[in-house]
Amino acid sequence: MNAASSVPPTFSRMSGIQEWRNAVMLFVNVYGEGYKNVLLNEGREITWFAQSRQWEGTPVIQRLINHAGGDLDGEVYEETPVHLFCREEGKGFVYCGRLTYLGHDPHRIPIRFVWRLDDFDTLQRMPPFSGLLEAAAALLPVTD
Repeated sequence: MNAASSVPPTFSRMSGIQEWRNAVMLFVNVYGEGYKNVLLNEGREITWFAQSRQWEGTPVIQRLINHAGGDLDGEVYEETPVHLFCREEGKGFVYCGRLTYLGHDPHRIPIRFVWRLDDFDTLQRMPPFSGLLEAAAALLPVTD
C-alpha cells in the first residue's frame, strides 16, 4: 500500500474498493459464506460484485468500466490501472495482479463484473495464488 501512495489511504473494510488518483485496487473475499466472487477459467478470470448501493452511473463504477481509457459518448476517460487482492474468508489478502475489464451486468443488483487476471501466467507459479486455486478446487463436487 505504501508503494502505491505517499499518503496513508483511508480504507473502508466494507467497500472493497480503494481509489487513488492513478489506480484502483479491489479487495475481494472469495469462497466464503455468502461470497459470490469466484475465480473462473482455471483462475484466469474472476467475478466481482460491486456494493448494492452502487449503480452503473456511480463515479467509481464508471471508472472501473472505462479503466482502459479513451473517448466514449463524448466523455474522455483517463487510463486507470485496476489491481486485485483476494483472500479466503478469515485469511490474509493475496496480490493477484492487474485486471482487464471483460464485462458487467448492469441489470443485476449488485452489479456483477467479470475481469481477466493479466498476470495469471506469473501468478499460477506463486504459492499464495496457488492456494486460492486449491481452495476453489476443494469446493467443486467430486466426480467419477
